[in-house]
Amino acid sequence: MRRTRPDLQEMIDRTIQFYPEVVPGAAWHEKESRWKFPNGAMIQMGYAEHPQDIMKFKSFEYNLICFDELTSFEEQMYLFMLLRNRTKAADLPPMIRSATNPGDIGHDWVYRRFIENRTPYFVYPEMVDVDGKGVSVSRQFIPSRVWDNPALPNREQYIAGIMQMSAEDVAAYLHGEWTKLAGAMFKAPLVTAETDNLLDVKDYYIVRSVDFGIDDPTCVLWLAHYPRGNVIDVVAELYMREATIDSIVAEVKRIEGTMGLRPPLFSVGSPEMGNIQATSNQSISMQMALKGVPVEKGNTDRLAGWARIQNLLQRAALRVWPGARPPHGAPNLVRTLPRLQRNTGVGARGGNPNDIRGRSEDHAADALRYGVMAIFDRINSVPKPEPVDDSNRDMVYDKMKTELQSRRGIDIPDLGRW
Repeated sequence: MRRTRPDLQEMIDRTIQFYPEVVPGAAWHEKESRWKFPNGAMIQMGYAEHPQDIMKFKSFEYNLICFDELTSFEEQMYLFMLLRNRTKAADLPPMIRSATNPGDIGHDWVYRRFIENRTPYFVYPEMVDVDGKGVSVSRQFIPSRVWDNPALPNREQYIAGIMQMSAEDVAAYLHGEWTKLAGAMFKAPLVTAETDNLLDVKDYYIVRSVDFGIDDPTCVLWLAHYPRGNVIDVVAELYMREATIDSIVAEVKRIEGTMGLRPPLFSVGSPEMGNIQATSNQSISMQMALKGVPVEKGNTDRLAGWARIQNLLQRAALRVWPGARPPHGAPNLVRTLPRLQRNTGVGARGGNPNDIRGRSEDHAADALRYGVMAIFDRINSVPKPEPVDDSNRDMVYDKMKTELQSRRGIDIPDLGRW
């Protein structure tokens, strides 16, 4: 299985070259996209370009499922195919085998599932409770490098080509390192605050930002902005899959009721939330507002949003609370933001390196972008903080200004501190 039809075609071309030689009588059926063999065996050649395309296989049964370039798939697509991995023959065990390079949109989940904290080649049995009976399911990671294939023609020239790439690419594609990624969108680290406490208990306000998902996860972030220092704290996060509007609203209210902070000054969300639904004649934003959680349309300028986040990260002015006291913390933002890669290829976003690669797990990043843009778009509408009490400051001008403005209606420009 591959992610797109062009990728699959490359595999089909290889099988047409080799299968008839290996198994005389093997026949390729283009319309069905499958091989049929004299003994009755079949090999289906499939692809799933979009997440919903994986549903094409929901009525099929495969004892062996093979993914090529597994990191090009989303985790839910992989997990769905576990449902199809079954057999009626006792001597034909169900198996899934995958091959892949580091990188691409699925790098993070593949690394967590098969590689992180695991010894290569070791078979890890994991017990699953099935009707009160423990069933063993095993996982194994077998690393492979170019030197493992002595039959590769012109191997030295191939290695020399890789050596001319970036240091991150050499580490990933030549040495098989999974902890280094080339083309990361955000290279400056996301700072973790020392404690779940406000930098300034007087000078802050809260922004709620929502990236709503129907098939994808819904992410809600709560940002605390400190105008004096122009610092943003990511205070809390809600990350839900296959959630209803009612369940999202209930969780938002629960979190805001336990955060112990001011209510949100702004609440913004993904633009599609404002689209009128044919079934209800209402938008998602309208339905949430009627239930007590208003959401305005967020700024849709993706490139400006990423640039704002880049600037905050470079200044160490974007922090995330560590989550020592629930519901504080943003684990999914911390997990996914460093893994996002620049869109250096082709596709719906035109291969723009200033944007994020399509099909990434960018739900928390999008919620962050909406919130950050709301802060900078509406900076003039934020209540000004109370002046700092300074015993060395001459207050005569302030008193005169207040007197003229409040009692005589004369507008006096702000000359700053002097």
